[in-house]
Amino acid sequence: SKMAKGNDFAYSENDFYSEANIYIIKKLRSTTESIKYILGILNSKIISYWFSKKISKRGEKFFLPKNDIENIPIPKIDFSVNIKSESHDKIISLVDEIIKNKKYLKNIKDNYFNKIKTC
Repeated sequence: SKMAKGNDFAYSENDFYSEANIYIIKKLRSTTESIKYILGILNSKIISYWFSKKISKRGEKFFLPKNDIENIPIPKIDFSVNIKSESHDKIISLVDEIIKNKKYLKNIKDNYFNKIKTC
């Protein structure tokens, strides 16, 4: 079991090492939805609401047993229905935009701190 302040999920295309206890979610081969779609759903306000109703808290943090993580309701996409396929792709596009903006902000922050160090 893990403790968390809320639904705060991340994505990495690189090798990953954590000094903290974390859950790693891997996409099953049988899953047709994109991992970025899943990430978008996991970080959504609706899942935040689901956390508040379904996940028990200890103080200010959610108590996250593995079976609760496995039961987060992620909608399956029927790709034969155009509007559902488009929604899937729109979520991926938004996730890509967030990832791009976070990288951009990290670069600005790194450059700023590097300039401070050289002063």
